[in-house]
Amino acid sequence: MDYQTMTRKLDRRKYSSMEDFADDLRLVYTNGRKFNAASPDILTLIDNLEVLWKKEWPGMLKRKLPGEVKKQLLQAINQVKVEDV
Repeated sequence: MDYQTMTRKLDRRKYSSMEDFADDLRLVYTNGRKFNAASPDILTLIDNLEVLWKKEWPGMLKRKLPGEVKKQLLQAINQVKVEDV
């Protein structure tokens, strides 16, 4: 799983629940560590993003964000990954 695939799934409304979205995001972090094991800077970025997500996720579950806002948030995360790699 990667951010681009998640963006496509959001665009196509393929997530049936917030937990499905969270499962894919967890897989992004797992894959990031697996495929970037030799890149300490990338691993640090992945760790920092995951810590931030874990901190903010419970609050996101309480709020009902419009789909467009969720899409913009995911695109922002994807932009960070692309720029830092």
